[in-house]
Amino acid sequence: MRDPLRSRCNKNYTSYALKNLFEQTPGGFFITNKQFKEAMVRCNFLPVNKNKLNWEFRISLKSPGLK
Repeated sequence: MRDPLRSRCNKNYTSYALKNLFEQTPGGFFITNKQFKEAMVRCNFLPVNKNKLNWEFRISLKSPGLK
């Protein structure tokens, strides 16, 4: 498993964009941006800047979740 801190910050996929991708997946469901951010933190993905409304995470563009 790759270390999430080693990947570069992905500004194209903020917490809001990622939560929308999740909602559109088979089995996905509505979730708030706040709930999505909490889930990401619980999965050891730390935000680049917690002071922003839509957090940016260090996620590789090769991540299976982005395909």
